[in-house]
Amino acid sequence: MTDRTTQSTVEFGAPFRLAGFDAPLPAGTYQLSTEEESSEVAGHAIYRRTATILRVESGGRVEYHPVDPAALEKALAQDRTVVRAPPILPAEAPHVQGKWPWRSIPKWVGIGRKASGD
Repeated sequence: MTDRTTQSTVEFGAPFRLAGFDAPLPAGTYQLSTEEESSEVAGHAIYRRTATILRVESGGRVEYHPVDPAALEKALAQDRTVVRAPPILPAEAPHVQGKWPWRSIPKWVGIGRKASGD
C-alpha cells in the first residue's frame, strides 16, 4: 500500500463554524491536506481518504486540525449561499442622484478623438 497527500485551498467569504473549534473561524483562504491510502482491488489501485487536515493561521501561529470532510463541504455550501449586501454608497454620490457633474468624468475620456471635419 502507498499513501498520498493532496493539497488544495478552500475559501470562505464569511466567518464559519466547524466542529472542534471553540469560536467561528474568520473568512479567508485556508490550505487543506487530504491524506489517502491505496489498496488494490481487482488489479486496480483505489484510494481511501484517511484524514482531512485544515491549516489555520492565528496570531502568528500555525495549527493543523483534522476536520470532517462532510462538515467542511456543508460549511462551504452555506458560505456560498450567504447573501452579501452590496457596499453602501454615500447619499451624496452623484451617480446615486442620477447626475454626473463634468468634474467626475475621467480625463482620459475623449483622448485620441478627432473633432468632426478634421
